[in-house]
Amino acid sequence: MRRPILATLMLGSMSLTLALSGCAALFSGGPSKLDVSVEEPQEDVEVLIDGVSNDHHIRRKVPFFTVALDRHSDYTLRVRSRGYQSLETRIGRQVQPQVLGDLMVLGLGAYGIHYGNTHPGASLESLGGVPVMSLGMGLAGAGLLGLGWDALSGALWRHTPSEVVVTLEKEPSRPIWPFW
Repeated sequence: MRRPILATLMLGSMSLTLALSGCAALFSGGPSKLDVSVEEPQEDVEVLIDGVSNDHHIRRKVPFFTVALDRHSDYTLRVRSRGYQSLETRIGRQVQPQVLGDLMVLGLGAYGIHYGNTHPGASLESLGGVPVMSLGMGLAGAGLLGLGWDALSGALWRHTPSEVVVTLEKEPSRPIWPFW
C-alpha cells in the first residue's frame, strides 16, 4: 500500500518539474504579436516598423493591423501622414514572467545540491528514499535546460507595449504673410 503512494508522489513531483521547466517557451507560443491602431487620420496613413538589431522591415498603409515580431530584437515604430506630425516610438523587450518557473526550479536544484553536499547520504524518505543530491542535480539540470531553451528560442522575451493606439496631431498652419 505504501509503494503506490510514494510512486505517485515521485511521479507528481517529476511531472511538476517538467511542467515548470521551460514554461516561458510553453506559454508564449511563437512570435510576439503587436496590435497597431491609428485613430486619426483614418486615410493616407503609413506605418513603418523597423528592427533595431535585425533587418526586419514592415510597412503598412492601413490604420488597423496586427503583425508578428521577432522576439530577438527591439523595434522602432513610425507613423506618418501628410498634414500631420509624425510619431515615433520604441517597441522594447522585457523578460517574460513565466521565466520565474525556470528560476524557481533552478533555485530548488541548487538548494538540493548544497544540502546534499553538507549532509552526505541525505535522502527523502517520503519520495521513496530518493537521494537529495541526485534530486537537486535533476532539478538544477531541468532549470538550466529551461532557461537555455527560452534564451535560444526567444521565448525569454515579450514586446512591450503589445498594443499601440496612435492619434496624430495636425501640423500647425503656416502664415501666408510674411513669406518665410
